[in-house]
Amino acid sequence: MEYLIGRGLSFLVMPDPRPVGAEETARSHGLSPDELVRTEVMVSVAGPALMIVPATEYLDLELAQRALGDPGARPATHAELRALAPGCDIGAVPPLSLWLLAPMYVDPQVVERDQLVFPAGRTNILVCVQREELFRDDPYVVVPLTRASSVPLAPLPPSRRAILEAEDLPPVHMTQSQRGDDATAPGVVARGLPRVS
Repeated sequence: MEYLIGRGLSFLVMPDPRPVGAEETARSHGLSPDELVRTEVMVSVAGPALMIVPATEYLDLELAQRALGDPGARPATHAELRALAPGCDIGAVPPLSLWLLAPMYVDPQVVERDQLVFPAGRTNILVCVQREELFRDDPYVVVPLTRASSVPLAPLPPSRRAILEAEDLPPVHMTQSQRGDDATAPGVVARGLPRVS
């Protein structure tokens, strides 16, 4: 939190005095666990990297490896997490690329959110920050990291509508007179057609 204050960010702190997990902390503040984001740490040949995903989604290992360009990348061990983020609970690493000096990869579902709620080093302390403000200075890459984000959208069916011009849309009474119907009102003049009497 000192880091966030030092950056001049506005944020809301939501603590829970009990030693509970992030989901329980969210519920105690009337939030759904769906509103949380989670930071998973991967270790590649280039070092640790942060993977930011919705808390209720699983990080897809293959997608994370593809994002890092390293098929041998793996989740960080508890010892590696403690070395990267000293004092942070396991499962409560915040999405702060510059603070942790690690590159950050963000799932598209996270980027769509206006506000991000995440554990701030402790599972029983949540922080809510405007996404735009949080990611303002931290470099990040948007890339699918969950199966839900990697599923391509179904292509839209081709439109069967034709583009019509005004000349292509004759009034109903005109089409009836061309078919030989006698329902045309007398005295109507149509462009290109003789006066109907």
